[in-house]
Parts: sequence; structure tokens; C-alpha cells
Amino acid sequence: MLLAGFLAVTVSPFLWLLMTSLKPSREIFLAPFQPPANPTWENYQKAWKLAHFGDYFANSAAITVGVVAATLLLSSMTAYAIARFGFPAARAIHFSYLAGMMIPIQLAVVPLFFEMKALGLLGSRLGLGLVYLATSLPFAVFLLVGFFKSLPESLREAALIDGANEWTVFENHASVSPTGPGYHSHYDLPGRLERISGGLHSAFR
Repeated sequence: MLLAGFLAVTVSPFLWLLMTSLKPSREIFLAPFQPPANPTWENYQKAWKLAHFGDYFANSAAITVGVVAATLLLSSMTAYAIARFGFPAARAIHFSYLAGMMIPIQLAVVPLFFEMKALGLLGSRLGLGLVYLATSLPFAVFLLVGFFKSLPESLREAALIDGANEWTVFENHASVSPTGPGYHSHYDLPGRLERISGGLHSAFR
């Protein structure tokens, strides 16, 4: 009963929003909590055409696909290099990404605004995509470094002995099952702070 009550409280606002969206404007104010007498899709048509919702959807889709692809590629290559190559600056680079996670986006909004304005990217998809990419990379690198370090070093050594180059080894490492949860963890958690702060990022559109 407790779970049923919690489910009702959680789902009821969404049902009310759905019912309201199917009502004409007059019925919304006359009978706000009653089911629609004559359901209509007019509100959705107006939102798509008059409110330019289609443009907003296209912007979000293009930016999301581009940022996710770029973040996966750049973060996986960076994490692989940090985890597998023992160069002197690896620890410093890793710590710099960790430090990037500690900076709240609220503190960076004003400097980023002026930087995007100086670069002529204010109000552009590219500018917003770069901001999303910059705020997504630190967490992605931090997460994937741990997954790459969990893979046995013998896998890389065996591949190199068999004649594979580093790019082939990287492709094999990035596609094996232990790193799969790393990618899903980064993009499937709805409570990520980067997604919550999406409203702040929209200032650069």
C-alpha cells in the first residue's frame, strides 16, 4: 500500500500534465482537474510550429549526438593513455582532470560567457557543444581510467607481441566488456550534475 501511494503521488502530476496538454485553452481554466472532454492535438501543433519547438528539438539532438560522440572518443583515448602509458606527466594530467570536476559550473558561467563572446561562438551550436564537452570530459576521464586500469597489462603486451599497433590495442581495450559499464555509467545516470546544470549551459545558445 505504501508503494502504491508513493506511485500515485509520483505519477499523478505527469498524468495531469498529459490531460492538460490535450485540452483547449478554455477548458484548461474551466476544468483544470477533469479529463479532457474533447481531446485535441492542437497544443502540440502550436508548440511545434508557432513556438519553434522543432528547432529546439533539432538543436538538442544535434548537440547531444555530437557531444556524446566527441566525449566518448576523447575521454577513452585520454583515459587509455593515462592508464597504460607510464609517461612522467600522466599523473599531473590525471589530477588536472580531477581538479576540473571540483569546479562548479555556476562559477564558470560568467568567464565562459565572455570567452565564448570573444571567440564569436556566442549563440551558436558549436559554442554550446564545446561548453558541454569541456564539462563532460573530466568525469568521463576519471571514470574510464579506473576501468582501463582494471584490464590486465598482459592483454596489451600479448597484442603488441603479435604485431598489433597501439591504436589496434586501444580499439580492443575500448570494446571489451570491462569498459562497457564505464561508458554506460557515464551516460545512463539521470542524476549527473552536468545534466542538472543544463539550464546554465543554455545561456551560451
